[in-house]
Amino acid sequence: VSDGQFIDRKNNETLIRSFKNREEKLLLIGDGPLKEKYQNILVNEQISNVEIRPYMIKSELFDLLKGCDAFITLSKEDIYGHTTTEAFANGLPVISSTNEVSSRHLIKQGINGFLVNINNEIEIQKALDETSYRMSEEAINTAKENTIEATAKAIINAIRRIKE
Repeated sequence: VSDGQFIDRKNNETLIRSFKNREEKLLLIGDGPLKEKYQNILVNEQISNVEIRPYMIKSELFDLLKGCDAFITLSKEDIYGHTTTEAFANGLPVISSTNEVSSRHLIKQGINGFLVNINNEIEIQKALDETSYRMSEEAINTAKENTIEATAKAIINAIRRIKE
């Protein structure tokens, strides 16, 4: 599963094409100016295992996440993607672009997910192949370590260091 805006920097075209010729299904949740383009890719390239769904309210999304195997985001750039933390909180391992700051901070390679280079199709496919439920417990543990309270404490400590 992946959710977010349908805009260029989210790199959903690469994500969609990564599922061509795979058995797994991708749920792509969101909306935006590139939705029609994504739908055309699915039709023109005969990719039948990708389903585009509209945005969901958080409670519905979290219910859906609980039934998924993994979360994937291949952003070209992202300052801090909260979707990584949300996926971990729902027990999902995460496959993420190395361009997403939160993922670089939170993902333990091969333990709770994978960081991948968006320009390396082999790396993306390997991560898809190797992601498993065995990573779920570690994903939840990562979420427990990165609560709002922990984030606030880190910000306060950073401000204190700046003031010194």
